[in-house]
Amino acid sequence: MDLDGLQDLWVIGRSPKRRDEEYKKRVHRTQIGKFGIGKLAASALAHTITYVSRVGDYVRAITVDFRDFDEQEEDFELPVSSAQIGTPDFDSIIQTASEYSVPASDWYSAQDRWTACILTNLKPTAAGMSVGKLRWVLSTAMPITEDFALHLGSENIKSSKDVTPWFTYSTSDFDQDRIERLNAAAGETFTFSDGKLISDTFPSGLSFDAAVFGSTLNAGKSGDLGRSYGFFVRVRNRLVNERDALFGMTPRAFRTWNRFRATINADDLDDQLTAPREGVGDSKKREVVQALAREIFNACRSKHDQLIAEWIAKERKQKELGRNPVSNRLVEVPVADVLQQFGGDGAGADADDGWFYLGVPGGEIGEFVKKLYEPRTGLYSYRIEDLGPNGRLVQYRPDELTFILNESHELVKEYADDYQSRRLLEDFVTAEAMLEVYMREAGIDLSTIGEILQARDTLIRALAKNQSYSLKNIAHELREASGDKDDLEVALVAAMRSFGFIAKHVAGAGRPDGVARFYIRPGEEKKYTLEAKSTLKPAPSLSAIDFAGLTEHMEKELAQGCILIAPGYPGAEETSAAEWRAKFGKISCWTISDLSRVVDAAEDRHISAAQIADIIEGHFSPTDVKAAVEALLSEPNGNREDIERALLDSIEQTSSMLIGAPMDVAFLHGRLLGAQPQLTRDIVREALKNIARKSNGLMRMREDEVVLLSAASEIRRRVTGSSEPDKTNRRTGDFKGPGVSEF
Repeated sequence: MDLDGLQDLWVIGRSPKRRDEEYKKRVHRTQIGKFGIGKLAASALAHTITYVSRVGDYVRAITVDFRDFDEQEEDFELPVSSAQIGTPDFDSIIQTASEYSVPASDWYSAQDRWTACILTNLKPTAAGMSVGKLRWVLSTAMPITEDFALHLGSENIKSSKDVTPWFTYSTSDFDQDRIERLNAAAGETFTFSDGKLISDTFPSGLSFDAAVFGSTLNAGKSGDLGRSYGFFVRVRNRLVNERDALFGMTPRAFRTWNRFRATINADDLDDQLTAPREGVGDSKKREVVQALAREIFNACRSKHDQLIAEWIAKERKQKELGRNPVSNRLVEVPVADVLQQFGGDGAGADADDGWFYLGVPGGEIGEFVKKLYEPRTGLYSYRIEDLGPNGRLVQYRPDELTFILNESHELVKEYADDYQSRRLLEDFVTAEAMLEVYMREAGIDLSTIGEILQARDTLIRALAKNQSYSLKNIAHELREASGDKDDLEVALVAAMRSFGFIAKHVAGAGRPDGVARFYIRPGEEKKYTLEAKSTLKPAPSLSAIDFAGLTEHMEKELAQGCILIAPGYPGAEETSAAEWRAKFGKISCWTISDLSRVVDAAEDRHISAAQIADIIEGHFSPTDVKAAVEALLSEPNGNREDIERALLDSIEQTSSMLIGAPMDVAFLHGRLLGAQPQLTRDIVREALKNIARKSNGLMRMREDEVVLLSAASEIRRRVTGSSEPDKTNRRTGDFKGPGVSEF
């Protein structure tokens, strides 16, 4: 820089190249740009900055101390002077500069134009930065570029994206089929000559070099300085589409596009450059280059898709322990791409633009993303946590190889308890979490993604509640509906169905809220009216419970009994009245809490409609009903699942005998008595029969003998759906669950 250049150096926001008349006409308008901002950025690293610049025989230097600007008024002015450096000082400065840069001192002496910038009096942030940290920062901030070099000491710093491409594609690879398609699109004939595509419009020829990389190029800090992906159109070695990666075309297929880079040399576009030489005007020539660009990308996309398909097919051909049907290119690689592009917080301008399902580790994610591009190590797991009733369905934590299912979400409550539906649920939430990743990878607007996923979540919740079969979910709905009349009525009907009743929601003036019946023998049924009393208080008032009306409903329906549920019943001075009226009207008064407890335990304890009917017909006051519920839940028949699990443990421990050899029921009963002395042989026999039924033929009962027809671990898997490591999971790949070897 000469003297004028050093003066212009401190003009922030305007390029000194803009000296034409057009600029002077617009000078009154605020210009938005980055020019000169680097000087201010340097103040974050050092207190002083010095520029040494040579133009011909003149070497000048200028130094500014940023501390002179501290705590000054807004209109403070600080004169900055430039000094011309004499030979002795110049030699000394060159020697110092050469110690911290690649060029040696003789290079500085030999070149007649150069500028060196020296930061001194470093601030703690810069002074405390290690060389390794600085190398990483510079590499992530450096785009892939062909006309700029960056060195740290004697080391050439390359962009973190500048790795060996997955494959390359150049002019020499452009086959005849694509040349013919180009001819059709361009309306002229291209021929291949001297490594270029030649036509009448492009006598100098078109040539290109393209590559597709294993990781995304559309990401990271380097995007602030220049892009690394897309098309780079050069005219006489000058880049003419710096900010237009698509070169005026429509978006491409993003899985390939974000990894794609192509340089097109089109010198014959020179006469089509716009006035500031920063773009190419609309013209026939531009359309031809666009047609070539499309063919280049389509060829690379086809090759990319082919390689991915081959990669996945190769993984599927491995032996079981090396097999990977769920390729990391379906999970980890897309996650790595979007994390590089959007960052750990989702990088949305609004709170709603953050990650919907993805949970990202805090701090710097550079090394974590790098690991995601490597082959998967470890297996994915699934666990259930309470993320709140308004929480997301799932949180995917790739750093932990874990999908966390929200215990309070309707879909999880409905399907998590049953093993077969649990497996499907896990597959569904995996695909749901990845849907967010795929949509981001496809370039869909962040707010649009949020709207779509929120609408899907609302639909999923509604579908799960539409027909509920999960006893846990029904019990939850009972507890949640205490303050809502309609919801409580529907929840009561669902609870009765869970016990085996045929139940119907009725409601209406002069009608019960519902009716339930069950057949005690063919042709003979019992019928009960269902009543629900909701309130936001701990209990409705005595006057709010129309015992006489409930008795009337029962008589009109010719029912044998009535069950009433409420959050609680009037206490203190009204207790005796409520108890007396319940007994007098033969209204079985249940609390919501007691009914939900029975629903929760119904399957494990084999609670039937007949047992519930016994309480409805024989226990009426809230106190009597509570005592009957406690007795029902404390009967010494044990928990069905616990008994079956204990029997499976015992069978597996003693199954070293040959398959087909019998085991006696009495023997297995005796092994369980130590831990569960209340168990009778009949209970054990019924549990073994249930195991045999669920084993689908792998275990048989023959009078009082048990016969195994398969390995005990496979029987356990069929019966319980357990996912205990190295025992019960059949596996064909490496995505989730351990393998098992019987040999």
